[in-house]
Amino acid sequence: MAADPAAGRPDLLLLLGDQVYADEISDDTRRWLAARRDLSEPPGAEVADFEEYTRLYYESWLDPRSAGCCPRCRAA
Repeated sequence: MAADPAAGRPDLLLLLGDQVYADEISDDTRRWLAARRDLSEPPGAEVADFEEYTRLYYESWLDPRSAGCCPRCRAA
């Protein structure tokens, strides 16, 4: 779809499993976590609670490739 914008689009996006990974965070998220708590204490730079996971989802859906799909396709 990225290579051919005129190509057909899916009718449904089925999301199974995790869409983000708590052990793979961006530099922005690492800074956000550091402002929230001490990263030298466990669990370190891994996300640990609901609010931190919502940050990962928020960041992942900012990607234009992901964000562009949402308004065009039903998701389940």
